[in-house]
Amino acid sequence: MAKKSFKSGKRQLKISVSVIAALLIAALSAAFFINKKDTINIKEPVFISTMGQKQSYRQGCKLKYNKDDMKTELIAEDRSFSLNSIPVYYENKEALVLSAPMIFSNYSADMVKKVNHFAIIKKEGDICSISTDGRKYKEVGNSWLHDGGDVYLFLEPVTVSWGENENMKSLRLSPLSYIAVFNNQGFYYYSYQDKQSEFVQSGEDIVYAKPDSGDYTLNMSNDIADIHIFNNLSMLLPPSPDGFGILE
Repeated sequence: MAKKSFKSGKRQLKISVSVIAALLIAALSAAFFINKKDTINIKEPVFISTMGQKQSYRQGCKLKYNKDDMKTELIAEDRSFSLNSIPVYYENKEALVLSAPMIFSNYSADMVKKVNHFAIIKKEGDICSISTDGRKYKEVGNSWLHDGGDVYLFLEPVTVSWGENENMKSLRLSPLSYIAVFNNQGFYYYSYQDKQSEFVQSGEDIVYAKPDSGDYTLNMSNDIADIHIFNNLSMLLPPSPDGFGILE
């Protein structure tokens, strides 16, 4: 087996220390970023998927963010719905709108940042990009987002698994898919590529996600990341995006 070079080891150490420092700063920081745009009108067909049901809004909708509880209300057709961090998908293009601030992580690029609510994420071919102003897009690589609670959004292909040994089950999620994991109960997922959604009763089984890149494994039941490119460093995920630098 070939040994890693000393230079490669130094680079891994430098990156891991940088990410750890970012996480510590986020945990200790009292700084908050206030988005001036807390209400937007989407004038295109959109939909949401929750608990196995797709709800379409052909005439678009209004999104209203409440910074006190960090939740967004979707208003359309004289009805309103609390989104609880789930994304709003465009019907006619491969893109979505974040309904809540989220933590963006790309370990291979040494990047852990906050992405504000109403950021747009689009997919072109195999490449996902994020725009925080609706105009300028930033390409992102092997990455994922987390609201600090139950919701994970993937920008790369991942395998979700639960159960042990012969009882292990798994499913594949494409980029722009999300999953909401409720510990000791189950999880709900929306698979963007095949438009499949379901609530899975996983009980006390731990629910994992691992990307095709193999960079990390997420224990989504306990909010833990094992970062394989940092010598299998294990980290407890932050409970809030506040305190991280803003992705621009």
